[in-house]
Amino acid sequence: ATPAHLSQLVMRLRLVLLSRDEQLTQRRADAGEPLELDGAEAVGTLRRAAAEALALEEADVRLVDYFQERRHGALSDMSATLDGARLCDGQHVLVEHMHSGEWPEAEQAEEIDDLFGGAGAGWGAIETAAGSSSPAGSAAAAEEGGPLDGSGGVPEHSGKVGLSNLGNTCFMASMLQSLAAVAPLREYFTSGAYERELNAENRDGTQGQLARSYAALMRQMWFGPSSVVSPREFKLVLGRHAPQFLGYSQHDSHELCNFVVDALHEDVNRVRKKPYVENFEASGEPDGTIAKQVLQRHRQREDSQVSDLVQGLFKSQVICPVCEKVSITMDPYKSISLPLGAAGMRVVHATLRRADGSMRRLSLSLERSGTIEALLSEAADQVGLPRGRLVACEVFEHKVYSRPHLGRT
Repeated sequence: ATPAHLSQLVMRLRLVLLSRDEQLTQRRADAGEPLELDGAEAVGTLRRAAAEALALEEADVRLVDYFQERRHGALSDMSATLDGARLCDGQHVLVEHMHSGEWPEAEQAEEIDDLFGGAGAGWGAIETAAGSSSPAGSAAAAEEGGPLDGSGGVPEHSGKVGLSNLGNTCFMASMLQSLAAVAPLREYFTSGAYERELNAENRDGTQGQLARSYAALMRQMWFGPSSVVSPREFKLVLGRHAPQFLGYSQHDSHELCNFVVDALHEDVNRVRKKPYVENFEASGEPDGTIAKQVLQRHRQREDSQVSDLVQGLFKSQVICPVCEKVSITMDPYKSISLPLGAAGMRVVHATLRRADGSMRRLSLSLERSGTIEALLSEAADQVGLPRGRLVACEVFEHKVYSRPHLGRT
C-alpha cells in the first residue's frame, strides 16, 4: 500500500499525441497546462484524463512512458498507480491514438524531438503530431523500451560513467558522483551487505526505499553495461520522501548530500528503538575522553555503517568571562562545508598605455587572491617604472569604464 504521506504528491504530466489522423496535426487541445494527478492515482485515471483532454474515445487511446523523450515501455496496467509505474513529475507521456482501426507505426518515431522542441520545451499546451511526423512509434515497439541506464557505450573501466541530466539536476549528479567515489561506502551498498541491516520500521528513514534505490544506482554505475546512467529511479524515490527536491529546479548540492547521507544512515540504522540518552557534560576531561563518551552515547541512538564511515565530531569551547569556567562540547556531523581555497598563481593580461599613446601588452603572474595594488606593482616592476606613475582602468568597448579600487581582488 502507498504510505499516506506519499499519496499527496501531485504529478504534472505533459502529453504528446501521436495519430495517423492528419487532421490532428492542425488541432491542439484546449488545455494549456499539463495534467495534474495524484501519484496514487491509477494509470487508468491518467488514460481517461488524457482522452478527455484530447477529445478522444478512451478505447482508442493507449499510453507510453516517454520520460526524457525516449520510449521506456507501454503503460498497459490500468490498475497500477502513477508512482508504481515510475512516472515522474514533469515528464512527457506519449498518447497513441488508433485511427480507422490502426495504431501509429513504429517508423513514425524518428522526428519526435523536432515536433515539440525537445527536452527543453518545458510545460505548455498539449502537442500533437501525425502522419510521417510523430512522437514515438507504436506501443508494441514501446514495450521493448529504451534502456533506463542510459544510451552511452561501454564504460572504459568500472565506475567511469556519466549521469544523464533530468532537467536542472547537475547538482544531484555532482553529489552522487562524489558519494560514489567513497569506496567503502559504495562497496557496502553494491555488495548487498546493507540488506542485512535494513531498518524499514525506522520512522526517521525512508522505509529502506532510498537505500535500495541508491544501491541499485551504484551497481549500475560500477557494474552496468553503459557509460551513461540515468538516476531516474533514485530521483523519483528522493522526491517521494523529500518534496523539496521534487521537480527539476536547481538546488544546493550540499543540502542534498546532507539529506541523502542522513536518510541512508537511518535506513540502515542498527538501533531499532531509540532510547532517551542524556548529553555528556564534560568537566575537565581530556579531549579523547570527551569524544569517546559522546560517541558512546550517540551510538545508543544512531549506529550504522554509514555513520561508522562518514562521521566526525565538532568541538566547541566557551569560556565564561566572569568565572572563567571552560565548557567543552562535541557534536557529531556527517559532512562539513569548506571554502575552496584560492591558492596558486594565475596569469593576468593587461595593456600598458604610456602618455605618448604607445601601448605594450603585459603578462603578469599574480596570486589568485591578488589585488589591483599587486597588479600595478607587478606591472611597474616589469616595465621599470615607479609604482606611483601607474593607475588601473577597466576598458569596455574601447572606452575607460571604471577605475577599480586598489584593494579589489
